[in-house]
Amino acid sequence: MTVEFGKCTGAVNNALAMVPRPIYADQQYFWAVRGGGFSMRELKDWDEAYLDRQFVQGKLRESQSLEYKASAALGKQSAEKSELCKDVSAFANAGGGMIIYGIAENNHDPAGIDGCVDATIYNGEWIENVLTTGVKPKIEQLEIAAIDLPSKGKDRVAFAVRIGQAMAMAPHQNASDSKYYRRHNFKAEPMQDNEVRDAMRRSIAYGRKFGLAWSLVVEVRRLRAAAGERHKMPGNDYIPRTSLMIAVSPEFRGAGEAVIFLEKPDRKMLAELVREIDEYNSIIETVDQGQRENARLSDALKRKLSEIETRANDIADKLEKIIDEYP
Repeated sequence: MTVEFGKCTGAVNNALAMVPRPIYADQQYFWAVRGGGFSMRELKDWDEAYLDRQFVQGKLRESQSLEYKASAALGKQSAEKSELCKDVSAFANAGGGMIIYGIAENNHDPAGIDGCVDATIYNGEWIENVLTTGVKPKIEQLEIAAIDLPSKGKDRVAFAVRIGQAMAMAPHQNASDSKYYRRHNFKAEPMQDNEVRDAMRRSIAYGRKFGLAWSLVVEVRRLRAAAGERHKMPGNDYIPRTSLMIAVSPEFRGAGEAVIFLEKPDRKMLAELVREIDEYNSIIETVDQGQRENARLSDALKRKLSEIETRANDIADKLEKIIDEYP
């Protein structure tokens, strides 16, 4: 099996295959796979053998989504902290990616695990604190893991920093020089004005999606509750038709812009919900004509109310999952 990482191919161990989390590197979790189902391990499962086999022995070159840094790149001087923030923000402003501190590189190829980072001086919390104070706004998707390196001695580690693509908070600025950077051609480069504007538009669109999802879920919850309340009404009593009807707001009926971000099956489900409510209301308007203002809930109408409630519940669950994704 062959795996492509950036522009490089190399042999990999199929036994390491795991399910990807598609939030990094253009939704591909860095790996493009040919002929198999391989993706990287979760960071918590990395060890020295995996780091050496997967990156060094696997000869995975640096790319748009991968960068190697010598251990010495981590430092407490202002310039070193600024460089850390610049590199991480550059990945976030591009497609996301990963930086590994503790692997030296030679012309973008991994040269081997170096002397490594002293864990008594640097840890994941320190890196996160530097990024929190040095990158504005805060990086949305960030994962930091220390990889123990027993062959290098006690308290020797490498660090893997995984960065998600900036969405809701794009773009991210390096606070020390007030510049925006983007990963391009193996390095962090200042963003052009049009790139900054594009990232800002992406952020606005991303936030708009979740605002629209919130508006939809509020209305769907109301419809679900209305169907549930009517389902509980006694079936043998005559009840005012106006109390049995379920009103669908004009805003909800005209929410084409709001539903366009939904997956096609979910859009159909939403349209079906409105159709079922309209059908129910139409029956309420015509049933028991001799009673004029009143009507009864037949068993068939009770079943229809139950179907409406179930469908609204399913839609609300999907919308709430979208809202939960917002940072």
